[in-house]
Amino acid sequence: MMFTCAKRMLVLLLGGDSCPYVKRLIAVKIKKNKDNVKFKVRCSRYLYTLVISDKEKSEKLRQSLPPGLAVHELK
Repeated sequence: MMFTCAKRMLVLLLGGDSCPYVKRLIAVKIKKNKDNVKFKVRCSRYLYTLVISDKEKSEKLRQSLPPGLAVHELK
């Protein structure tokens, strides 16, 4: 599933009620390209993807990730 809004991704990451199938977050992979940044969130059942073309917004989202979550930076 691909998100088009960063707010929905934050609800997923912070444990909102809008995603009933998400039992636990496993890992986040962050892939930085020259045009955009992709956040790939691996949950217990699905892989969620968010593509952000603004570098400042992607850095804010990166800082708001939960501290105990495994984050992998890809090139």
